[in-house]
Amino acid sequence: MKSLIILDAPAPAGYIRSALVNSNAESADIFSLTDSITTLLEPGEKQDNRFILSYLDSVTLIGEQFEIVRAGINTWLVDIGESVVDTDKVKNWFVLPGCNLSTWWLSLLSEKNTLKTGIFLQIAQLRAINSLFQRNQYISCIIVISDSLMRQAVMSLASNFCNSIRIRTLRENKDFKVRIKNTLLEQGIVGNALLGIAFAFQFFRRGFLARRYLGSYRNRLPLNRALLLVTYSAVIEDCSKNADTLFHKYDPLLQKRIEDLNIPLVWILLYVPLRDRNFYNFIRRVKSFKQDFFIPEEFFTFRVFLKSLFLWARQLLISGYVFKRLDKTILFGKPVIKASDILIESLWKQSFTGAVGVSGIIHYFIFRELFAKVSLVSDCLYYCEMQSWEKALNAAKNYVSPHVRSIGFQHSTVPKNLLNLFCDQRETAVSGEASDLPMPDVLASNGQIPFSALLSSGYSGLVKVEATRYIYLNSIFSSTPLAREDRPVLLVIGSSDKAESRALLALVNIAFPEASTFEIWFKSHVCLPLGKIFKELKIEQKRAGYYLCDEAVSECLKHARVVLVPSSSVAIEALAFGCEVIIPFFPNSIAVNPLIDYSDFYHKVKTAKDLTEAVFRIINGYSLHTTDEYRAFVKNYWYLDNMLPRWEKILIGNNPLVSVIVATYNRACLISQSIKSILRQSYPYFELIVVSDGSTDETESRVLSFSDPRIRFIKLNHTGLPAVVRNLGIKESRGKYVAFCDDDDLWLQDKLAKQIAFMESYPDIGLCFGYATMFGDTRYKGVTSHSFRKKVTIFTFKKLFLFNAIPCLTVMVRKRCLEAVGFFDENPEFRQAAEDYDLWLRIARIYKVARIPEILSECRAHAGNISKDYSVTCMKYLKVIEKFSLQDAVDRHTAYKRKSNIYLLLGNAFLARNNYKYKEFYKKSIYYNLNIRSAALAVFTLLPKVPAFYLFVFCRKIKISLYRIKMCL
Repeated sequence: MKSLIILDAPAPAGYIRSALVNSNAESADIFSLTDSITTLLEPGEKQDNRFILSYLDSVTLIGEQFEIVRAGINTWLVDIGESVVDTDKVKNWFVLPGCNLSTWWLSLLSEKNTLKTGIFLQIAQLRAINSLFQRNQYISCIIVISDSLMRQAVMSLASNFCNSIRIRTLRENKDFKVRIKNTLLEQGIVGNALLGIAFAFQFFRRGFLARRYLGSYRNRLPLNRALLLVTYSAVIEDCSKNADTLFHKYDPLLQKRIEDLNIPLVWILLYVPLRDRNFYNFIRRVKSFKQDFFIPEEFFTFRVFLKSLFLWARQLLISGYVFKRLDKTILFGKPVIKASDILIESLWKQSFTGAVGVSGIIHYFIFRELFAKVSLVSDCLYYCEMQSWEKALNAAKNYVSPHVRSIGFQHSTVPKNLLNLFCDQRETAVSGEASDLPMPDVLASNGQIPFSALLSSGYSGLVKVEATRYIYLNSIFSSTPLAREDRPVLLVIGSSDKAESRALLALVNIAFPEASTFEIWFKSHVCLPLGKIFKELKIEQKRAGYYLCDEAVSECLKHARVVLVPSSSVAIEALAFGCEVIIPFFPNSIAVNPLIDYSDFYHKVKTAKDLTEAVFRIINGYSLHTTDEYRAFVKNYWYLDNMLPRWEKILIGNNPLVSVIVATYNRACLISQSIKSILRQSYPYFELIVVSDGSTDETESRVLSFSDPRIRFIKLNHTGLPAVVRNLGIKESRGKYVAFCDDDDLWLQDKLAKQIAFMESYPDIGLCFGYATMFGDTRYKGVTSHSFRKKVTIFTFKKLFLFNAIPCLTVMVRKRCLEAVGFFDENPEFRQAAEDYDLWLRIARIYKVARIPEILSECRAHAGNISKDYSVTCMKYLKVIEKFSLQDAVDRHTAYKRKSNIYLLLGNAFLARNNYKYKEFYKKSIYYNLNIRSAALAVFTLLPKVPAFYLFVFCRKIKISLYRIKMCL
């Protein structure tokens, strides 16, 4: 006759012995639900010869059952969400009125986050106990469990198999706040409701403090379209070193890349009580930040508070109604067993009526307020862990700002036991209904293995990016294997799960009470300092020779030979350093280690004896793989390209890169102004390529004085050919579009933004340009490059051949068009402006060319050089006309008409300088195309030079005045 003893805490002295005697059992199986079975029984009970005690391998038994739970959990949740109650699906019942969100997705039940609730582990534990009852005939069951819900569930299960059940109620060894919370949870819907109200008022108090001490959010609104970076407050470094910039201490590389692309960055800081003792201290710390930031709580106004409470009260009633009418065969179907009913009911109430239920609603509405008031946003980037607040954020963004792109960055690892990272493909299917799962527009996965794991869930928008947190490993790969100290180091990595960390420290202390043969280092998780746990377990850290490491994990790994790590991405980092990894498994925690699927890359231990044997075996030289093989696995797991090309593509997204080319020669006095006007562009996604044609002045130093990473400087030997200089810039360009600016001209702030919007809207346009005004010479100030038209004008090849209306400094052209027709003609005969005209004509023969009704640039007018340069340009134009005439690109009449126009312009240029050659050019204009206008030129050819000059000046002033009047209309 056998008895089953189930424990999760030490039993009172003599209790087990007395219970076995009363049950008439001759032997007993001991099934532990906690870390160390050796601490659960008194020495006398373990050595009692009257009974045969068998210690069951609870780690393996529970692990096997958790595999079953994990395999069926998503299907089970879909079946619940899709099940019908009174003609409507369960998930539809929880759609907020007038909103685009079902709070079903914000619940603990749907989130299934094993780091937030232990119920999914308890289901696996119950299944393991059930399997024991089914395989063995126990006459009695002795239950010593501190958790009241689990105790009731085990008692319910045992009553189906045993006639004798002995239950010992123990007080949970937890702090006062946790005991109060657990007591309220045990009270059912009333207790959960009290917790929900308390959370709402606490959140409202935070909002009041945030608004009081931070002032109006309007003072921190971005001036240009920005990227919202959502992260936790604890990862932000103090700004004492650089008062203008916040620093993400765990992912500085991604932050730097965003800043390198000149994307304005606005921080959304989510408060967590880690670095700051309380919310008030957090507010005082961030108040000094100079960079734009917001705290969600400051948008939790009294109106939002009342609305959230009302909808939560409505949800409270709905959850009770739905639960009563829900088909229990689905609710308690596989992988759940019937004895879990009390656990599932508790999870349901916590999900919809407790603090979790009201928290999801609050986060949804404060994110709605945030997106409504912080409107100048292009993208919203957050570190994705599939938590409920992330779903609330995505739903709020879709409701208020659907044009904003949300990017969820899966930034660490994808352990198979982290249930919240995975979904059934029926959950991720998009139907267009309010009850759809709110997901980011882009789900960025940081490696091939994580990408493949997430792909099975059917996530839309799944893309691959670099693992920015782990790029530092490249420096480890490029170095020779690290030389370890003479005295090996066992590095123990703490967990964010307190139960797991307690079990870990107890395991190490039992296996190695003292650090003698080798050193034992401990590294805490940022959320859970191990020093406190040492005190709770009454382990004298210093006497045992344990060292608490305060350095970064990467520094600790350089010294370690063996790494003991339960649930952390450090397991994979350790492989890159050539360490041997040991993963401990405990019955009271779920190992969310990314290596558990790769058994040939780690050593598995379950007991202190296993740990002792594994450590000494490794210290004596045993290794599962070579360092190179470990590193090959790490490189396959994460993408580690230092240049971050995938991230650059994601960040630029639908905002194509523009290559801006500035050709310069000895313009040090002016080029700084041109560069400043380009850097002021409201459209930030561009690269600036400055090509110097062998400048001998301070041009290079002036360009390099700008610290903007988008600027590239290239220096040539002097050629005197602008076409050669610009062509080099085009060859070096990486953008989808190419734009040009001369070294003495200026761009208006929205030039690129307006042209990008136009070119993206009209993909059949190969080149677009606009108007330029003149400045620098009072005679031409405010004059536009050509007569202004208030609508888009399409220039065919013939129209452009007859009239070159394209100022080079306003051009934006698709790079593929340049690659198709060729770059600027480097023929010296075309030097000085004609090479531009030649290229525009070649483009216009194949592609559409459009002028947009916008003034985009300012052309500097140098006193004394306008007519001179213009006359030279016209002479070069004649070369271009001859070139296309010889190619039969135009008919003879069109060519003559164009020549007539050019000779007219030449005559004007020379007459403006009071040069007698104007008569010769006017006569040629009349010769090539006799019409009313050319006939009028006869007046100037007949007049003496001086009267003709004054008449010309008078006519030009009238023309300029007419232009200005037209611009004002």
